[in-house]
Amino acid sequence: MQKKLFVILLSLLFVSPWVQGFPKGSRVVILNSKNLIPYYQAIQGVKQILGKETPVYEMNANPHKGKILVNYAISNGAKVIVAVGALAVEVAEKQSQVPVVFTMILHSEKFLVSNRNTTGVYMDIPVKIQFQTLASAFPHITRIGVIYDPAKTGDEVQTGKGAAANLGLTLFDLPISSSSGVPRALKKLLKNKIQSLWMVPDSTVYTSDSFAYINERLIEHHIPFFVFSKEFVRIGGLLALSPKYTEIGKEAGELALKILNGIAANQIPPKFPDRFDLYVNRHVLRETGIKVSSTVLSAAKMIK
Repeated sequence: MQKKLFVILLSLLFVSPWVQGFPKGSRVVILNSKNLIPYYQAIQGVKQILGKETPVYEMNANPHKGKILVNYAISNGAKVIVAVGALAVEVAEKQSQVPVVFTMILHSEKFLVSNRNTTGVYMDIPVKIQFQTLASAFPHITRIGVIYDPAKTGDEVQTGKGAAANLGLTLFDLPISSSSGVPRALKKLLKNKIQSLWMVPDSTVYTSDSFAYINERLIEHHIPFFVFSKEFVRIGGLLALSPKYTEIGKEAGELALKILNGIAANQIPPKFPDRFDLYVNRHVLRETGIKVSSTVLSAAKMIK
């Protein structure tokens, strides 16, 4: 008993400076994984729905700190935790007392979500919409390639095959288990005369070095690189659909309101974002001479 009391008192000593000034009894708290601009944009959206006074607990990429903050929030009356980013989701999911609404994680990170008492908004764009955009941007394209690790993004690639087939496209998929397999896989795809490469959010395939290698080879062959966020367009990808982070936060805030109004979290299916933007790298477009349909180009936001 004495030992347990000591642990509680020690936790309170550590948590005190982290939550100083936060109101007790907040029905919703936001647990933020780390200091990233997109995360703060999402948090802004959450607050637009739940109120600007909604407290934000900063983990600073420290799971131990996150655990203490979560326990503090629950002991002071939190009814919902909005977890921003993968680390926050992992920490918040380990408690079972209050529902969790996740945001700013990818669908490929769904293994983080137990579905026991959790719902939320993924940050990636539905595969169907990605391929519809690709088909609209490049009406002549029929052969698309993808490199992936089946253990991480196998489900997404299978969904992509169906989405591509429905649009009359063929998706050539090359599975690998290590980034060292990237050059060989890309060489094989090029031999199959792919007309575009689809990037999936796969940490096995895409390191800083492998991304640079793939991008250079595609530019050499004048092949469009369809990446999954505007950040990758900035570093050389040709185009991407990218979520509006503030809007994702607003959607997460709306889910938290539903839970506060009595709907169980496990009765609310996780969703993909409803609103997004198309980004195009102007420099790559000029360098390669790749033609993008005027309709899509006029709606795009240009980078570089």
